[in-house]
Amino acid sequence: MSSPPEESHEPKQSLGYPGSGIARLIRGLVPEDRRYWILIPLTGLSSGLLAVGLIKFLDLVQELAWGTSDDLLSAATKLGRESPLLVFAILASGGLFAAIVLFFVKDRHELQGTTAIIEALAFRKGRIPALKTIIEAVISMVCVGTGASLGREGALIRSGAAVSSVLGVRFRLDEYHVKVLVACGAAGGMAAAYNVPVGATVFALEVLLGSFALELIGPVLISSFISTTIARLLLQSNSPAYVIPRYELVIEWEILLDVVLGAGMGVVSVAFIRIFSGVHRLFRWLDSLQRVKPVVAMLILAAVGIVFPQLFGNGYHTVNQVLLGKETFGFGILILLPVLKILVTALCRSGGLPGGLFTPSLFIGALIGAAFGTGVDAIFPPGAVAKPGAYALVGMGAILAGTIQAPITAILMIFEMTRDYEIIVPLMSACAASALVSSLLQEGSIFTEPMRRRGIRLPRAFTPTWMRQPKVWTVLEPDVAAISPVERFQNVVDHLLMAPEGHDQVYVTSQEGTYLGSISLHEIKRYFRETQHLDSVIAADIVNPSAPFVYADDPLSRAIELLSTTSAEYLPVLTDPVARRLVGTVSKRSLLAAYSAASLPHQNGTDPPLP
Repeated sequence: MSSPPEESHEPKQSLGYPGSGIARLIRGLVPEDRRYWILIPLTGLSSGLLAVGLIKFLDLVQELAWGTSDDLLSAATKLGRESPLLVFAILASGGLFAAIVLFFVKDRHELQGTTAIIEALAFRKGRIPALKTIIEAVISMVCVGTGASLGREGALIRSGAAVSSVLGVRFRLDEYHVKVLVACGAAGGMAAAYNVPVGATVFALEVLLGSFALELIGPVLISSFISTTIARLLLQSNSPAYVIPRYELVIEWEILLDVVLGAGMGVVSVAFIRIFSGVHRLFRWLDSLQRVKPVVAMLILAAVGIVFPQLFGNGYHTVNQVLLGKETFGFGILILLPVLKILVTALCRSGGLPGGLFTPSLFIGALIGAAFGTGVDAIFPPGAVAKPGAYALVGMGAILAGTIQAPITAILMIFEMTRDYEIIVPLMSACAASALVSSLLQEGSIFTEPMRRRGIRLPRAFTPTWMRQPKVWTVLEPDVAAISPVERFQNVVDHLLMAPEGHDQVYVTSQEGTYLGSISLHEIKRYFRETQHLDSVIAADIVNPSAPFVYADDPLSRAIELLSTTSAEYLPVLTDPVARRLVGTVSKRSLLAAYSAASLPHQNGTDPPLP
């Protein structure tokens, strides 16, 4: 079996984090699998403490900016009437802080929040830069505290994942254990943000890991439980993030209305996903103001928020008022506020302000659900259907199911917030309808669509296959024929004729070794028939840049899947999505043999060892 590429041969020694003396001592005394189980509760502890620290910091910022850490809506409404210039100053200060700090943060990752975590799990071996992530978390707390239309949960989730990544790397865990630990940290951050340990566990399994395998449930659940316990003790709060009244289903056929609401939320979810994944196109003019665009975004938000203060911050109080029925918005306002919320949240993201999208999406779902309930209430006799607040609650779950395309997470999160069994059937109906409509109209979720637009494709089966399957580099054949893009047509033909048996294509790379595409013998024949002046033809004219390829760290199933769609016997193997350096090829025969050896049980009936 061939050796892996040079940069992947020692993955545990190239992770970029120095190990402390204690870590080295523990690594020498404790086996890897036991280190893994020791770090699981430590991950829950660290993510919980970090979440509490960030939440308290957010309260402090909000207290300094608005004079209250509890009711930003009332403070902003009053200040907007009495001193609108002060509102502009408060939001501008948050944007200025972000602009100054981000100016000194070099090589900032283009992907944000949960999207960056998914990419790290799929392509970066679970490595998340801790220092930059914590800096962005602090920026997020300052911006949200001063009124940015974003959620606090994004900072808590990603910072928990980053700390767990550092722990796994420093204690030299195997790659798949580091990935599980990252999911544990992210779940701990979400559990602390919303006080939903079970919902956070399911989020990590369904959205981040893509699997409910038994070996994953225990570690993530332990981490979420510990993080939630710490948050409850230190924040002295045992209630969910939202104040939710008891749900009452007036009549059974009303579930049909929940299905209609869910289907409509699926359409809204698609609009939400497409706006946020293409946010830079929507606010492209901000790119010319690169260094000051956080300030500009916050000033525009201030101008809109003076008229509609409900748009400031995470919107908890507005949602609570709608759920409790204390705020009687007109139907037009219930529709207008979600539209404005989408636009100003997209503006904040495009302005470079880090923050979560969970809370804004719940705001949108609650108000559209309340609008739906208001319309239903006007059609049917009084008392014949549930109150608008009940539809607002179902709308929150439906929008979540549609945007993240993870209905189980949405159902359990809202159920855990309500702690009311009456809502289960309406909630399941709406979430299932929303997720179905969203998946039919939109290929990716709000987390995966930004990657797809950048040409980053996740493996179709992003499940524990990466835990049990060997990687492509384990069957790599390093001897590969590559030519320059300026190679003459006759030289291309000569390379193909001299290639070993079974190799019916030649690969084109730049001078730096970057893979540009392949030229197959079939394409040469077709081009030869259609071209009269072959002397002027070079390799760049006939290269196929869309020919299938795999990365060295892809699972074997990914390579087999691609080979099944082509007549080629070999696939080119690249280093990673960034460098794209050609390091070798893999053949159908070696792939099938290695996959069978890894998938079939041993003769004694036990599972094969992990690679």
